[in-house]
Amino acid sequence: MLITLNRPNALNAMNEEMMNELDRALAEAEPDPEIRAVVITGAGGAFSVGEDISGDDPPTAWPLRHSRRGFAQCDLQQLSRRGSERYSRAPTLRWQYSKPIIGAVSGWCLGAGSWLALTCHVTIAADDAVFGQPEVRHGANTDFIWVALAGFKNALRYSLTGDHVDAQEALRIGLVNQVVPKAELLETCFKFVERIAHVPPETVKINLHISTQGLK
Repeated sequence: MLITLNRPNALNAMNEEMMNELDRALAEAEPDPEIRAVVITGAGGAFSVGEDISGDDPPTAWPLRHSRRGFAQCDLQQLSRRGSERYSRAPTLRWQYSKPIIGAVSGWCLGAGSWLALTCHVTIAADDAVFGQPEVRHGANTDFIWVALAGFKNALRYSLTGDHVDAQEALRIGLVNQVVPKAELLETCFKFVERIAHVPPETVKINLHISTQGLK
């Protein structure tokens, strides 16, 4: 099954409506025995540029809806918790999912969009994929999935600077499983789904459960 983040005019920026629709689509797919895995991708040449902050008023558009002055006075631990609480539950729900979720990433994959892509069970990137967390340059937080996948040193290299990571570097440091030509991205993902379909569903479910226990 293919799920597409479909706000191409906003580079698939993630708002509440999109995240709720994603949750509903996953919930509908899970009990269907004909669906052996789910592929998540983005429309219009980008995966997602992260959380949609376009609705913020200009005086409070500073990350996480704090003014610059307020940000300087806030408690950083409280700020980090507030910024990530919206997304912190989502990976746990996906890891409890009984079928593999495959991220098919092309183009920009930034901020919370990167967290979504990297917390999929498998992540396959097109050769034009670009990962990053530019929000850290403005006081927002990184996500632990970068450390879990890339290791402490590699994750801090990028989470302390907000620098971008191209597809080959993402592969080298362990953020993604494979890099393929953009034209072959979805075909590659569904070939992998075909491989999964050769394994009994209960075996797949058990191995997903065992493999994600340490990430919860």
